[in-house]
Amino acid sequence: MRTNQQKSFPPALRACWLKINAKFKNNLSEFGLTPDQYSVLRWLYENKMNPLCQKDLKRLMFTDANNIANLVGRMEKAGLIIRHCCLKDKRRNLLALSLKGEDFLKKTKRVATRITHDAFAGMSRAEKEKMLYLLKQVCTKIHSA
Repeated sequence: MRTNQQKSFPPALRACWLKINAKFKNNLSEFGLTPDQYSVLRWLYENKMNPLCQKDLKRLMFTDANNIANLVGRMEKAGLIIRHCCLKDKRRNLLALSLKGEDFLKKTKRVATRITHDAFAGMSRAEKEKMLYLLKQVCTKIHSA
């Protein structure tokens, strides 16, 4: 027999994601940036010392290769990122932020920070950490099942 928690978890998680993503999309629109583009910029910035390829972004963003290829292509065309050939493996293209991409990231980081702050409003630091821990646990369990 299913409990109310089991019935409500997926819809609650989906509703939370949709609301956060919609708010993020709305707040980024003034910059002409999408939430996925912001994520790419952030991942590239956070991994400056260990450059990423499209396959890495696919894994980090939980999406498929076609979505990443289209996203990277649009971002490169917009001048937000640069693709360059990996010296160790000529078949791999490494990705880096352009100066324009870094500028967009700096401008939009405040938006992401504000939305995260609003989402966790009223929670203690321990509650925030516990929530993130639990979400990672759920993701790990689902991935390994």
